[in-house]
Amino acid sequence: MARANTSSFIIGKDLSEPGLKLAHPDARQDFFLSSAAPAALRPEPQASAHSASAAAATAAGLASRIACGDDRLAIFRLAPLFHALSPVQSAEILSLARECHYSPRQIIFRQDDPARSVLIIASGRVKLTQLMRTGKEVILRIAARGELVDSVGGPFAPRHSLTAQTIDPTRLFAWDVRAFEQFLLRFPMFQFNAAQIVANRLCLLEERFGGLATERVPQRLARVLLQLSGQNPGVPIDLSCEELAQMIGTTLFTVSRLLCQWAENGIIEPQRRAIAVANIAQLIQIADGEDE
Repeated sequence: MARANTSSFIIGKDLSEPGLKLAHPDARQDFFLSSAAPAALRPEPQASAHSASAAAATAAGLASRIACGDDRLAIFRLAPLFHALSPVQSAEILSLARECHYSPRQIIFRQDDPARSVLIIASGRVKLTQLMRTGKEVILRIAARGELVDSVGGPFAPRHSLTAQTIDPTRLFAWDVRAFEQFLLRFPMFQFNAAQIVANRLCLLEERFGGLATERVPQRLARVLLQLSGQNPGVPIDLSCEELAQMIGTTLFTVSRLLCQWAENGIIEPQRRAIAVANIAQLIQIADGEDE
């Protein structure tokens, strides 16, 4: 899609996704490992011992690389998908990952492309968009370091429902979908984490839908700026007016007009190819509908 050249302000940084607490799977795992579980559901000791042995060897090999400056396991600890996995399990999964490097504004995959890989961001940011039937493009979210780019694939998601495009120079970890499915089957915590990611995204979309239905454009724009800045003054925000408009369901010209007005009032501060929030308190008032 061609980018408009009329954007005068630019904004960026990932949206924070609200956390949801789901039922912890420990009780379910304890049942599968207990004698009360049917024999068909209990893990085979030989297979488990073999897997643990192979994973331990892999972890030992990775340990020396990490000591030499390999930061990949540290990135794994940031990824919600790998929450509560053991170092041995993480190292085994990491051993099958390949690294992919992308330039700024480069397309990773397009909407309706076959989902062949599972992708997690090691560094950089990725914009996830969806093309509507009317031909308009909507930004659904911005993914940052440690986040899953789309989904874990599998039979329920054989094709990408979104288009992924980098914002910055970006490094990704990639796994073949079929190999990743085996990890999901072997590690129940993996399935729990994947379900929680889906629940968090659904909660975010529900909040955005509620905002579109009940809030005016200044409120929606103020709320997005607060999310992107983390409510910290001076943090550079580097997405274009067009991209902001796609995030809040309005036009580029409306966003540009509001930002110019807020800059004159000292609410935001223009920077080189970015803006920063200068007055957090006043922006919160606008987001709450108390002051426009």
